[in-house]
Amino acid sequence: MSRGLWHIAALIGVATVGYALLKAQPSKDPEPPVQHQLVQALDSEAEGGAAARLALALSFPTLADEGAQNHIGNPAPFQQLHDHLERSFPLLYEKLHHERVNEYSSLFKWHGSNPSLRPLLAMSHFDVVPAPEGPGYNWTYPPFSGTIADGYIWGRGALDVKVTLLQQMEAVSLLLRQGYVPQRTIYLAFGHDEEVGGTAGAGAISALLQSRGVQLELVLDEGGVVMMDGISGPSFRLVEQPVALVGTAEKGIETWEVVVAGEGGHSSMPPVDGSSVASRISRILAALDANPTATTLAPPTTDWLKALAPGVSWAALRVAMQSSSNWIANPILGQVLGQAGKEVSPFVRTTCGVVKVEAGGIAHNVLPRTGTITINCRVLPAHNASFVGDYLRVVTLKEADHVKLRKLPGSEAGSPVAPASGPVWQLLETAILETLQPAQGLRVAPYLVSGMTDSRYYNSLAGGRVYRFCPHRYTRADIARVHGVDERISEEDFLRGISFYRRMFELASSDVGSEEGGAAAAA
Repeated sequence: MSRGLWHIAALIGVATVGYALLKAQPSKDPEPPVQHQLVQALDSEAEGGAAARLALALSFPTLADEGAQNHIGNPAPFQQLHDHLERSFPLLYEKLHHERVNEYSSLFKWHGSNPSLRPLLAMSHFDVVPAPEGPGYNWTYPPFSGTIADGYIWGRGALDVKVTLLQQMEAVSLLLRQGYVPQRTIYLAFGHDEEVGGTAGAGAISALLQSRGVQLELVLDEGGVVMMDGISGPSFRLVEQPVALVGTAEKGIETWEVVVAGEGGHSSMPPVDGSSVASRISRILAALDANPTATTLAPPTTDWLKALAPGVSWAALRVAMQSSSNWIANPILGQVLGQAGKEVSPFVRTTCGVVKVEAGGIAHNVLPRTGTITINCRVLPAHNASFVGDYLRVVTLKEADHVKLRKLPGSEAGSPVAPASGPVWQLLETAILETLQPAQGLRVAPYLVSGMTDSRYYNSLAGGRVYRFCPHRYTRADIARVHGVDERISEEDFLRGISFYRRMFELASSDVGSEEGGAAAAA
């Protein structure tokens, strides 16, 4: 979206809210954050060792297999990684209670001194996605070589997310070496199959904790990062200052099949009335493109806009964003954001993407009688369980007599929206600002995660207080490295992330809890 279009849309929003804004107290820029000294997580003796430990962990090709029992097709790399961690972090295995779950996942429990406080749970996962090599995949270093070079640690999992697993273990190891004892119990939960659904890993760990009556104060999983070049798209720049994006909710997922019937027959005599399977499929595809779902501007996207607003240079747009919950401005802003390109549109609409089209042909001279369109939808938390089905029925209405809709197994609802204020949010924000803030300053903003993480298994155990954040600094170019070629993390960023987890564990283990208070877990 061009700067001019943003400006016009913002002016329209401001003009529309008119009277309401005159009566409302204008929003103020927040006070500048206190500049805290960076928490030094590692002494010089340990720095090289930490990078080497991550590099070796990246060398094990821990690929989960959706079709295998327990989602483990090749157990050897997983066992090698477990052995490596036991050798590298003996204090964790000695001082914390450790148990294997479903053989390849791990659950650590660090007992706190105050049993009246609900525990914190930090998460990561052992498995990574495949790393194809060969033509078109020009890796600077082999993806499972675990190479340290040019100031970076290279390999599959350096960003998603073996790196956070090692950072969390490094942080706890440092605190143990100092004799630190948390007031609040801290769990470390590491699944082994997140990339293929997480049922055997995080799902099993969550069920185990639930069976023990555990209630959590907060959960911290992968998700947002520090965007060093601000918030921008292909043709606009919204905020120039670095922004730490903390996921406070996730979209749900539904996959549907549209089964289309048509007139068959010999290919030499195709129907001329548009009744063939191919014709009907093409009309449905065109209708999907022309009629996306209606925009809905709701939390956490309204929270995201309000948090970013003070950093927006255009006054009209800034005021409109600050008023994103206003009943007049809200739908206008929603429509504007819905037209802002594929990077922004998913924040305000349920997206439905066609992932497979099959015309059903059986021979080169036979017109098929049936075909299918497979559609994957990512559902806003604000939308109810019938939303996608109702939408698809409307989009296919003209072909209704020749279409059957079928919702495929594996659908999951969106998550609750975690609070973007209050004690839990404040301690997370404090840890981010103390350890990750660059010289040019940093804004911390909630946002909606369009994908899904293992954290969804813990929503019920934490009362929705689930936050998704990785303590890493990204530029726009780094995004393509996640699940892509040349995945890497700088050594400095890796060590900085250890500082973040260390500080997070210190802050969260104090007597700072949610407004609801904290009853101790029985486990």
